[in-house]
Amino acid sequence: MKPRRFILDPANAHVGAVRDRAARAVMDLEEELSDRLEQLKKKGLKAKPIQITICDYDPPRTLDQNDFYWAAAVSPLAEYLGYTRPEMHEVLLAEFFGTKEIGKLVIPRRRSKELTKTEMREYLDWVPRFAAEQGVVLGV
Repeated sequence: MKPRRFILDPANAHVGAVRDRAARAVMDLEEELSDRLEQLKKKGLKAKPIQITICDYDPPRTLDQNDFYWAAAVSPLAEYLGYTRPEMHEVLLAEFFGTKEIGKLVIPRRRSKELTKTEMREYLDWVPRFAAEQGVVLGV
């Protein structure tokens, strides 16, 4: 099942409206799961458990964070270590998030475009430490 995200912002609605949207989202999910369960039963398969998480919203990383990352971290590191900017970006992602294999390819587990503001902040906090290990002092 593809993950779905519902963002309920109390600042843009009355509390009752937020509660109603949340309840409707869960009821819609329940209907969809019921339909899927029936389809699986017809095929003789079992359904997998699902997880529903309610948490504070953390917006996607900002363009300012991304611009800063490329200008203040990727570019100077790439120049010093002899990588292209895209190569350096891949190295940083792989070092921070680890890698996974897809066939013969080894790629970073996460992409920076998928990060939240908080995750990007943590990543940006780590980059100067990584750079220092390589003998590079970033002006961050």
